[in-house]
Amino acid sequence: MHAMLALSASHLSLLCVDSFSTASLTHRQQAIKGLHSAFSSWPLKPVEAHAMLATSYILAFQSQYMEDGLVDHVLSMRGCALLSQVIVTNNLKGAFAISPNLHCTTMSKRLDDVSPINIRLVCDALASLERLTPLLENSSAHEVEIAFYSGLVAR
Repeated sequence: MHAMLALSASHLSLLCVDSFSTASLTHRQQAIKGLHSAFSSWPLKPVEAHAMLATSYILAFQSQYMEDGLVDHVLSMRGCALLSQVIVTNNLKGAFAISPNLHCTTMSKRLDDVSPINIRLVCDALASLERLTPLLENSSAHEVEIAFYSGLVAR
C-alpha cells in the first residue's frame, strides 16, 4: 500500500502546483521498511513473495520520478530479480508465477518479423558512446555513471 501511495504522490507532484514530494518519500520509506520486515521472515510464503515483488516493481517505477533515483531504481530492480528467482526456484504460486521460458515463447513470434539491423546506426551509436569518454574522465562523473557506461561499451 505504501509503495502505491509513494508512486501516486510522485505522480501528483508532476501534475499539481502543490508538492507531494515529502509524502512520496515518506510512503517510500514505509514501503522499504515493510520489505525489510518481510525479508526477515524466511522462508517466504507465496502470497508474501508475490506482494514483495509487486512492491519492488512499484518502487522501481516510482524511483523514475525522483531527481536522483538511479541508484534506487537499480536497487529495486535487483530486489525484483532476487524475488523473481525465489518465486521461480521455489515454485511459489501466485500473480507472478509464470513459466521460466515464457519470454522465449512470446518473443520468438515477434522476432520473426524484425527487419535486419542497420549497421550504420550501430556504428553511429558506438561513435556517440566513444565521445562520452572525456566527460566520464572528468572528476565530477559519478561512479554509477561510469559503471553504466562501462556496461554499455563492454560488448
